[in-house]
Amino acid sequence: SKSTALQVDPVLELLRQGRPAWYRAEAIYLMQMANQALQLRGDATAALRALWLADKNLETLGDPRFLPVRETLAREMTALRALPTVDLPGISLQLSTLAHDVEHWPLLRHVPDHWSASPTAAVDPQAPSMWQQWLAVLRNLLEIRRAEGPVAALASPELERLQRLQTILQIQAARLALLQREGKTFHSELDGALGSLQTYFDAQDPAVQSARQQMEALRNIQIDPQRPDLSGSLGQLRALEAEMVMP
Repeated sequence: SKSTALQVDPVLELLRQGRPAWYRAEAIYLMQMANQALQLRGDATAALRALWLADKNLETLGDPRFLPVRETLAREMTALRALPTVDLPGISLQLSTLAHDVEHWPLLRHVPDHWSASPTAAVDPQAPSMWQQWLAVLRNLLEIRRAEGPVAALASPELERLQRLQTILQIQAARLALLQREGKTFHSELDGALGSLQTYFDAQDPAVQSARQQMEALRNIQIDPQRPDLSGSLGQLRALEAEMVMP
């Protein structure tokens, strides 16, 4: 079929050009994978491995025309190695454990005089993500407000449950932001959880004190550091490839 022929023709062309063409094509593919790994998933380790393999391909060719590309690759790999390591699975596990432990922290036995929802990161109203929509719905369900008069209609166990749910939601929202690498939302939700901890829970309790220390430490982590641009080497190699295959 025509579609099959379109898929096979590039392979046949590489076979006609010989082994060097395969090395060049594989190097380009590896550079593309490096860019995707870093920009789409934030996986610096995978990106570094892909660039290293691409450089090995160019080294095997032994063609001096690729030296400028290899120099750019060296700079890009150095920039990747300089990126701070972020232990996303470890941080996620910490947050999950904190959310679970909320049920066991002792609450203060009074209702605060004033309460307002914690500030959240700005959300683009044109394109809210699925998890942002989910978070907004839960916030509407669990928002706690101080009434003007006595809170006689709300039984104490119900109020305590809402206070715990509010704190759990904030911690879980921080975890979702972590997995999405939304640094602003991550820090904002942790700030909200720290505020709830101070407002609703017994600050003298050792478990509450330990939770505060953990949240404050997590609050200082940059979960999405500035990523380097890896497109330079790819652009250089594509330009050289175009020159080599021109009749």
